[in-house]
Amino acid sequence: MQDAHSKPQLELAHHVRACACESCVVLLDLRRNRYLAISKPEALPLSKLIKGWPAFDAQPHNTDTPLPNHKTVQQLVALELLIRPASEAAPEQAPETALPTALQELDHDGTTARISARRSFAFLTSSASASWCLRHRSLWAIVCARISRKHRLRGPGAESIEAIQSACAAYAALRPFFFSTQQQCLHDSLSLLGFLATEGLSAQWVIGVKSNPFAAHSWVQRGDMVLNDQHERVRQFCPILVV
Repeated sequence: MQDAHSKPQLELAHHVRACACESCVVLLDLRRNRYLAISKPEALPLSKLIKGWPAFDAQPHNTDTPLPNHKTVQQLVALELLIRPASEAAPEQAPETALPTALQELDHDGTTARISARRSFAFLTSSASASWCLRHRSLWAIVCARISRKHRLRGPGAESIEAIQSACAAYAALRPFFFSTQQQCLHDSLSLLGFLATEGLSAQWVIGVKSNPFAAHSWVQRGDMVLNDQHERVRQFCPILVV
């Protein structure tokens, strides 16, 4: 019989995402729009107490794993990042889907950017909406709205790859006239998602993190294809949010 004390006693709150990087576990608090890093030595034993706690790749099976630091656990509970199982009702939402490894990026060279008045207006409204959301709403509210909208869109199946290429080519042609992607990856990703939605298309919104030094990045992906970045770059980041 399993020792009751060895069973996870807590779980991540529904507005928290987590992933294991090279030297730490990173938590993303979507309500407060902030990250928290927990060092690997401190994070490893927390899997004993926390359901769904991320594991490190090639983690050795060590029977001498130290006991969890309960002070750290108490701090995470105080920050409302951890909860007792079933202590709060999670809102209805689609589970995050697995993200394939990025192996390619969208090539615009062979695609004609067909820019129309409708697409220009869609770009402006999508960009303005992304700016407003990032200024006035939490990431959690944006995620919930994104999930709700995604239910109403058709998925980017094999038959719609040409539609996605056409839409992304138009978006990429319009973007330089309004903003640069440098230091605006989150705005660019949300704007692109909104633009695709005006054409009934959907893709995955991703936020990734890395440590040493810490950095966060956002991009849009369809299958193993990155739509607004280079696949070599995004593979440097560990996905912490996939919607």
